[in-house]
Amino acid sequence: MFALVQQLQEATQAAVHADEAATRMHQQSKEGAAQHHMLDKARWEQQAQSMLQQAEREQIAVLEVQQAQKHSEELLALLQEAQHEAQHAQHQVQQAQKQIEEFQVQSQAAQHEAQQAQQELKMQEQIMQAQCEELQMQLQEAQHEVTRALQQAEHAQA
Repeated sequence: MFALVQQLQEATQAAVHADEAATRMHQQSKEGAAQHHMLDKARWEQQAQSMLQQAEREQIAVLEVQQAQKHSEELLALLQEAQHEAQHAQHQVQQAQKQIEEFQVQSQAAQHEAQQAQQELKMQEQIMQAQCEELQMQLQEAQHEVTRALQQAEHAQA
């Protein structure tokens, strides 16, 4: 921006120099001075016009740079927002993983308890089965004794 202002000042000075040169030439001889004055004035005007065009080109370039900078800032803001969302999503994934791990630990503990309960039930079933077999044997013995007692009672009556 400073360069643009400086070039505008230089263009203005060039125009002033052109006017001063024209005034000097006018004071000199009318014939040769008039022709020289016109050439000088045309050269200064051409130089001033060229400087103005250069200043306009630089002003356009400055505006383009400002627009690019604004666009860059907008993209940076979008990138920062996306990074924030990615961090939030990563945090949620970590929480979910932690919950899965806790569930796995609880599931393993429940499986272990179920296996222990199954083993206890098997042992109790075996104990009850052994007790049933023992009771059946005692029942058979009692039936044999009853049968013998009945047979002895029949022999005693006969």
